[in-house]
Amino acid sequence: MRSHPGQKPRRILRRLAWLPVAVAVVAALSFVVNRMMADKRAVTIRTIGTASSGTHTFDGTLRLAAFNIAHGRGTNDSNWSSAAERRSRLIAIADLLKEEQIDIAVLNEVDFSACWTSHENQAEIIAECAGFPFVVEQRNLDLAVPFARLRFGNAILSRFPVVSARLLNLPSLSSWEWRLAGGKKGMTADIDLGDGTIRVCAVHWEHRDEPTRIASARVVANAARESPFPFICMGDFNSPLTIRNGDESEAHTPTALDTLINSGLFQHRADAEQAPEQFTFASYHPRVTIDWVLIPPSWEFVTYRVQPVQLSDHRPVFAEIRRKE
Repeated sequence: MRSHPGQKPRRILRRLAWLPVAVAVVAALSFVVNRMMADKRAVTIRTIGTASSGTHTFDGTLRLAAFNIAHGRGTNDSNWSSAAERRSRLIAIADLLKEEQIDIAVLNEVDFSACWTSHENQAEIIAECAGFPFVVEQRNLDLAVPFARLRFGNAILSRFPVVSARLLNLPSLSSWEWRLAGGKKGMTADIDLGDGTIRVCAVHWEHRDEPTRIASARVVANAARESPFPFICMGDFNSPLTIRNGDESEAHTPTALDTLINSGLFQHRADAEQAPEQFTFASYHPRVTIDWVLIPPSWEFVTYRVQPVQLSDHRPVFAEIRRKE
């Protein structure tokens, strides 16, 4: 039986009509599988170059940095920035950390694989340029479909060996948002100084909701309370400090950072409370301090300052600390 001359083209068209459906199904399956695996691969320890346990010697003081690098976009509004400008900016960030002789840095808003930054791993780029042999990556947002990924979060760069690292689950503003894409979380990393171990906590708290931040502060406080090692917390807390050296006589609504400091598990640098030169956001018009280095009571600050650079919309915080005698 002969086919009608118009039947073959119609069959081809019907098959082609299914192509978008097939592509959508593959993309949906890829998305679902990626989300199911997200928590299992949320934290990764990497070594850069020829890292070994003898790469760095603890001299009694630690030089720390907390810096929200804003995906390498600088002070631009969009993450879809020029590749050349972005690479130059990442190298400048690395040069700054190297110049400051930073031992351990916590970076926020770091792209590990994102379509808007050509799927580059910004933590590795900065670590390689600055000479950090150990990197811990922690994904806040983890989305993937064929040929496109959005994976970014927090990173810890260390000159000392990282013994272990784990995810620190923080409360989310929306359970559906968390299931579909992820959300702001934290991590802890145990770092071997040679004469003892410290636990470094990297955080980036929710910027849209104060009760969620306060709940996050309680999670961090519990983690510090349960830690067998001195617990240092750094990052973008999205929260200012309003208490004054423990004086709460003035009526005010405590912030999330107030909640954390009131736990008695951390100390901050007192002159970072309201000093304009210590404001960290925005870098081009600083008006508030929301990026912090917090240390345990058994340690003390030697120096603490904010660098007035515009490599991001945040300014970096640098601190030198040591154990109390």
